[in-house]
Amino acid sequence: MNYVAKLNEYGQKNHVNVQYEEKATPDHTKAFTVRAIVNGKRYPEGVGKNKREAKENAALKALGMLPHKESNGFSSSPAKIVQPNYQCWLNEHSQKTGVTYKPIERTRVGAASTPFCCQYVSTNGESYPEGYGESKQKAKEEAAKLAYLALRVTVCYGVCSRQDQKRASSVESTLKASAAGGKHRRSAPTPATVFSHTSNAGGKELNFFNKHKAELETRLSTTSVLIQLEGCGILNAVERETVEAERISVSQNHALIVMLSRKGERAQEKFYEILKETDPYLVKDLEKGVCTS
Repeated sequence: MNYVAKLNEYGQKNHVNVQYEEKATPDHTKAFTVRAIVNGKRYPEGVGKNKREAKENAALKALGMLPHKESNGFSSSPAKIVQPNYQCWLNEHSQKTGVTYKPIERTRVGAASTPFCCQYVSTNGESYPEGYGESKQKAKEEAAKLAYLALRVTVCYGVCSRQDQKRASSVESTLKASAAGGKHRRSAPTPATVFSHTSNAGGKELNFFNKHKAELETRLSTTSVLIQLEGCGILNAVERETVEAERISVSQNHALIVMLSRKGERAQEKFYEILKETDPYLVKDLEKGVCTS
Protein backbone atom coordinates (compact mmCIF):
# COMPACT_ATOMS: atom_id res chain seq x y z
CA MET A 1 0.00 0.00 0.00
CA ASN A 2 1.13 3.55 -0.76
CA TYR A 3 0.77 5.14 2.67
CA VAL A 4 1.64 8.65 1.49
CA ALA A 5 -1.12 8.53 -1.12
CA LYS A 6 -3.60 7.21 1.45
CA LEU A 7 -2.73 9.96 3.91
CA ASN A 8 -3.13 12.60 1.20
CA GLU A 9 -6.50 11.05 0.33
CA TYR A 10 -7.48 11.24 4.00
CA GLY A 11 -6.56 14.92 4.05
CA GLN A 12 -8.63 15.69 0.95
CA LYS A 13 -11.69 13.80 2.16
CA ASN A 14 -11.60 15.40 5.59
CA HIS A 15 -10.47 18.86 4.40
CA VAL A 16 -7.39 18.92 6.58
CA ASN A 17 -3.86 19.95 5.69
CA VAL A 18 -1.19 17.25 5.37
CA GLN A 19 2.47 18.28 5.55
CA TYR A 20 5.82 16.60 6.02
CA GLU A 21 8.93 17.90 7.68
CA GLU A 22 12.37 16.43 7.19
CA LYS A 23 14.81 16.25 10.06
CA ALA A 24 18.43 16.98 9.32
CA THR A 25 20.61 13.98 10.16
CA PRO A 26 24.39 13.63 10.02
CA ASP A 27 25.72 11.98 6.88
CA HIS A 28 27.37 9.18 8.83
CA THR A 29 24.00 7.92 10.16
CA LYS A 30 22.90 6.80 6.68
CA ALA A 31 19.28 7.31 7.74
CA PHE A 32 16.54 9.79 6.92
CA THR A 33 13.84 11.04 9.27
CA VAL A 34 10.49 12.50 8.25
CA ARG A 35 7.48 13.53 10.34
CA ALA A 36 3.87 13.82 9.11
CA ILE A 37 1.82 16.79 10.31
CA VAL A 38 -1.95 16.47 9.87
CA ASN A 39 -4.18 19.43 10.62
CA GLY A 40 -1.39 20.92 12.70
CA LYS A 41 -0.85 17.78 14.81
CA ARG A 42 2.62 16.26 14.69
CA TYR A 43 2.83 12.46 14.51
CA PRO A 44 5.77 10.15 15.37
CA GLU A 45 8.79 10.27 13.09
CA GLY A 46 9.34 7.80 10.29
CA VAL A 47 12.87 6.56 9.65
CA GLY A 48 14.19 5.04 6.44
CA LYS A 49 17.34 4.40 4.45
CA ASN A 50 16.15 6.98 1.93
CA LYS A 51 13.74 9.93 1.97
CA ARG A 52 10.98 8.00 0.24
CA GLU A 53 11.04 5.14 2.75
CA ALA A 54 11.13 7.57 5.68
CA LYS A 55 8.15 9.48 4.29
CA GLU A 56 6.19 6.26 3.77
CA ASN A 57 6.86 5.18 7.37
CA ALA A 58 5.87 8.63 8.65
CA ALA A 59 2.60 8.44 6.71
CA LEU A 60 1.99 4.91 8.03
CA LYS A 61 2.42 6.03 11.63
CA ALA A 62 0.05 8.95 11.11
CA LEU A 63 -2.57 6.78 9.41
CA GLY A 64 -2.33 4.21 12.17
CA MET A 65 -3.14 6.82 14.79
CA LEU A 66 -5.75 8.90 12.98
CA PRO A 67 -9.44 8.59 13.80
CA HIS A 68 -11.45 6.97 11.04
CA LYS A 69 -14.91 5.73 10.25
CA GLU A 70 -15.75 2.12 11.00
CA SER A 71 -14.41 -0.16 8.27
CA ASN A 72 -15.18 -3.84 7.68
CA GLY A 73 -16.58 -4.20 11.17
CA PHE A 74 -13.61 -2.61 12.93
CA SER A 75 -14.20 0.02 15.57
CA SER A 76 -12.91 3.51 14.90
CA SER A 77 -11.57 3.88 18.45
CA PRO A 78 -8.03 2.76 19.32
CA ALA A 79 -7.52 -0.51 21.16
CA LYS A 80 -5.21 -0.88 24.15
CA ILE A 81 -2.93 -3.88 24.01
CA VAL A 82 -2.50 -5.91 27.17
CA GLN A 83 0.68 -7.51 25.92
CA PRO A 84 3.96 -6.02 27.21
CA ASN A 85 5.13 -5.03 23.72
CA TYR A 86 4.33 -5.21 20.01
CA GLN A 87 6.35 -8.38 19.49
CA CYS A 88 4.19 -10.21 22.01
CA TRP A 89 1.03 -8.93 20.36
CA LEU A 90 2.27 -10.07 16.94
CA ASN A 91 3.10 -13.54 18.30
CA GLU A 92 -0.33 -13.86 19.88
CA HIS A 93 -1.99 -12.62 16.71
CA SER A 94 -0.03 -15.23 14.75
CA GLN A 95 -1.32 -18.02 16.98
CA LYS A 96 -4.92 -16.87 16.58
CA THR A 97 -4.85 -16.38 12.81
CA GLY A 98 -2.47 -19.13 11.73
CA VAL A 99 -0.28 -16.64 9.85
CA THR A 100 3.37 -16.74 10.89
CA TYR A 101 5.35 -13.51 11.11
CA LYS A 102 9.10 -13.96 10.79
CA PRO A 103 11.60 -11.23 11.70
CA ILE A 104 14.44 -10.77 9.20
CA GLU A 105 17.34 -9.10 10.98
CA ARG A 106 20.49 -7.53 9.56
CA THR A 107 23.09 -4.90 10.37
CA ARG A 108 23.52 -1.65 8.48
CA VAL A 109 27.14 -0.95 7.57
CA GLY A 110 28.15 2.60 8.37
CA ALA A 111 24.93 3.53 10.19
CA ALA A 112 26.29 4.79 13.49
CA SER A 113 23.13 5.74 15.40
CA THR A 114 20.83 2.95 14.13
CA PRO A 115 23.09 0.11 13.01
CA PHE A 116 20.45 -2.62 13.32
CA CYS A 117 17.54 -3.32 11.00
CA CYS A 118 14.59 -5.72 11.19
CA GLN A 119 11.67 -6.46 8.89
CA TYR A 120 8.74 -8.81 9.42
CA VAL A 121 7.51 -11.05 6.61
CA SER A 122 4.49 -13.34 6.79
CA THR A 123 3.71 -16.77 5.44
CA ASN A 124 0.93 -15.30 3.29
CA GLY A 125 3.52 -13.41 1.24
CA GLU A 126 3.34 -9.98 2.88
CA SER A 127 6.34 -7.84 3.83
CA TYR A 128 6.16 -4.99 6.33
CA PRO A 129 8.20 -1.77 6.72
CA GLU A 130 11.71 -2.01 8.11
CA GLY A 131 12.42 -0.94 11.67
CA TYR A 132 15.75 0.52 12.78
CA GLY A 133 17.37 0.77 16.20
CA GLU A 134 20.55 1.13 18.19
CA SER A 135 20.21 -2.49 19.31
CA LYS A 136 18.75 -5.65 17.80
CA GLN A 137 15.92 -5.65 20.31
CA LYS A 138 14.94 -2.03 19.61
CA ALA A 139 15.01 -2.61 15.86
CA LYS A 140 12.86 -5.72 16.25
CA GLU A 141 10.34 -3.91 18.44
CA GLU A 142 10.14 -0.99 15.99
CA ALA A 143 9.57 -3.44 13.13
CA ALA A 144 6.82 -5.18 15.10
CA LYS A 145 5.18 -1.82 15.78
CA LEU A 146 5.24 -0.92 12.09
CA ALA A 147 3.72 -4.29 11.21
CA TYR A 148 1.06 -3.69 13.88
CA LEU A 149 0.20 -0.30 12.39
CA ALA A 150 0.14 -1.72 8.86
CA LEU A 151 -2.29 -4.44 9.98
CA ARG A 152 -4.77 -1.77 11.06
CA VAL A 153 -4.20 0.65 8.22
CA THR A 154 -4.74 -1.91 5.47
CA VAL A 155 -8.21 -2.91 6.59
CA CYS A 156 -9.25 0.68 7.34
CA TYR A 157 -8.05 2.19 4.08
CA GLY A 158 -7.32 -0.73 1.72
CA VAL A 159 -9.47 -2.86 -0.57
CA CYS A 160 -10.46 -6.20 0.93
CA SER A 161 -11.99 -9.32 -0.57
CA ARG A 162 -14.74 -11.25 1.23
CA GLN A 163 -12.26 -13.94 2.19
CA ASP A 164 -9.96 -11.27 3.63
CA GLN A 165 -12.81 -9.82 5.66
CA LYS A 166 -13.55 -13.26 7.14
CA ARG A 167 -9.91 -13.52 8.20
CA ALA A 168 -10.12 -10.03 9.62
CA SER A 169 -13.02 -10.96 11.89
CA SER A 170 -10.71 -13.21 13.90
CA VAL A 171 -8.47 -10.21 14.56
CA GLU A 172 -11.46 -8.22 15.84
CA SER A 173 -11.94 -10.84 18.55
CA THR A 174 -8.31 -10.42 19.55
CA LEU A 175 -8.72 -6.66 19.76
CA LYS A 176 -11.83 -6.80 21.91
CA ALA A 177 -10.09 -9.11 24.36
CA SER A 178 -7.04 -6.84 24.39
CA ALA A 179 -9.07 -3.68 24.91
CA ALA A 180 -11.05 -5.20 27.80
CA GLY A 181 -8.05 -5.35 30.09
CA GLY A 182 -5.94 -2.51 28.77
CA LYS A 183 -7.02 0.53 30.79
CA HIS A 184 -3.58 1.02 32.27
CA ARG A 185 -1.59 0.03 29.20
CA ARG A 186 -0.22 2.37 26.59
CA SER A 187 -2.47 3.20 23.68
CA ALA A 188 -1.93 1.67 20.27
CA PRO A 189 -4.00 1.86 17.10
CA THR A 190 -6.45 -0.88 16.24
CA PRO A 191 -4.69 -3.48 14.12
CA ALA A 192 -6.25 -5.39 11.27
CA THR A 193 -5.27 -8.18 8.96
CA VAL A 194 -2.81 -7.45 6.17
CA PHE A 195 -4.18 -8.51 2.86
CA SER A 196 -2.57 -9.32 -0.44
CA HIS A 197 -2.78 -6.68 -3.14
CA THR A 198 -6.20 -7.81 -4.33
CA SER A 199 -9.02 -6.29 -6.30
CA ASN A 200 -11.66 -7.27 -8.80
CA ALA A 201 -9.08 -7.60 -11.51
CA GLY A 202 -10.15 -8.25 -15.09
CA GLY A 203 -10.15 -11.82 -16.32
CA LYS A 204 -7.82 -11.02 -19.20
CA GLU A 205 -5.03 -9.81 -16.91
CA LEU A 206 -5.28 -12.80 -14.58
CA ASN A 207 -5.56 -15.30 -17.41
CA PHE A 208 -2.44 -13.81 -18.99
CA PHE A 209 -0.40 -14.11 -15.82
CA ASN A 210 -1.54 -17.61 -14.90
CA LYS A 211 -1.42 -18.95 -18.46
CA HIS A 212 2.05 -17.66 -19.34
CA LYS A 213 4.04 -18.14 -16.12
CA ALA A 214 6.43 -20.61 -17.75
CA GLU A 215 7.11 -18.38 -20.74
CA LEU A 216 7.52 -15.30 -18.55
CA GLU A 217 10.21 -17.05 -16.51
CA THR A 218 12.34 -17.51 -19.63
CA ARG A 219 11.52 -14.41 -21.66
CA LEU A 220 10.88 -11.61 -19.18
CA SER A 221 13.30 -8.70 -18.74
CA THR A 222 12.89 -7.74 -15.09
CA THR A 223 14.83 -4.47 -14.76
CA SER A 224 12.22 -1.91 -15.80
CA VAL A 225 9.36 -4.06 -14.51
CA LEU A 226 10.87 -4.21 -11.02
CA ILE A 227 11.37 -0.45 -10.88
CA GLN A 228 7.75 0.23 -11.78
CA LEU A 229 6.37 -2.47 -9.48
CA GLU A 230 8.27 -0.87 -6.60
CA GLY A 231 7.17 2.60 -7.70
CA CYS A 232 3.48 1.71 -7.49
CA GLY A 233 3.84 -0.10 -4.17
CA ILE A 234 3.38 -3.69 -5.34
CA LEU A 235 6.94 -4.53 -4.28
CA ASN A 236 9.04 -2.92 -1.58
CA ALA A 237 12.77 -2.26 -1.73
CA VAL A 238 13.68 -5.50 0.06
CA GLU A 239 11.59 -7.60 -2.32
CA ARG A 240 13.12 -5.88 -5.34
CA GLU A 241 16.63 -6.45 -3.99
CA THR A 242 15.77 -10.11 -3.33
CA VAL A 243 14.88 -10.60 -6.98
CA GLU A 244 17.93 -8.69 -8.18
CA ALA A 245 20.18 -10.79 -5.95
CA GLU A 246 19.59 -13.83 -8.16
CA ARG A 247 22.59 -14.26 -10.45
CA ILE A 248 20.88 -15.25 -13.69
CA SER A 249 17.83 -13.74 -15.39
CA VAL A 250 15.78 -16.95 -15.34
CA SER A 251 16.17 -17.15 -11.56
CA GLN A 252 15.21 -13.47 -11.21
CA ASN A 253 12.12 -14.04 -13.31
CA HIS A 254 11.17 -17.10 -11.26
CA ALA A 255 11.55 -15.19 -7.98
CA LEU A 256 9.37 -12.36 -9.28
CA ILE A 257 6.64 -14.69 -10.58
CA VAL A 258 6.52 -16.48 -7.22
CA MET A 259 6.16 -13.15 -5.37
CA LEU A 260 3.36 -11.97 -7.65
CA SER A 261 1.57 -15.32 -7.31
CA ARG A 262 1.55 -14.89 -3.54
CA LYS A 263 0.45 -11.27 -3.62
CA GLY A 264 -2.76 -11.99 -5.49
CA GLU A 265 -4.95 -10.50 -8.17
CA ARG A 266 -4.18 -6.81 -7.74
CA ALA A 267 -0.45 -7.38 -8.08
CA GLN A 268 -0.91 -9.60 -11.14
CA GLU A 269 -3.20 -7.07 -12.79
CA LYS A 270 -0.68 -4.28 -12.23
CA PHE A 271 2.14 -6.47 -13.54
CA TYR A 272 0.18 -7.02 -16.77
CA GLU A 273 -0.40 -3.27 -17.17
CA ILE A 274 3.29 -2.51 -16.62
CA LEU A 275 4.43 -5.26 -18.98
CA LYS A 276 2.20 -3.88 -21.74
CA GLU A 277 4.07 -0.59 -21.43
CA THR A 278 7.61 -1.91 -21.01
CA ASP A 279 7.53 -4.89 -23.37
CA PRO A 280 4.43 -4.70 -25.59
CA TYR A 281 5.91 -7.08 -28.16
CA LEU A 282 6.31 -9.84 -25.57
CA VAL A 283 2.72 -9.40 -24.45
CA LYS A 284 1.53 -9.49 -28.05
CA ASP A 285 3.53 -12.63 -28.82
CA LEU A 286 2.27 -14.48 -25.78
CA GLU A 287 -1.34 -13.48 -26.32
CA LYS A 288 -1.12 -14.68 -29.91
CA GLY A 289 0.44 -17.94 -28.79
CA VAL A 290 3.85 -17.24 -30.35
CA CYS A 291 6.67 -19.00 -28.51
CA THR A 292 10.39 -18.77 -29.14
CA SER A 293 12.75 -21.59 -28.29
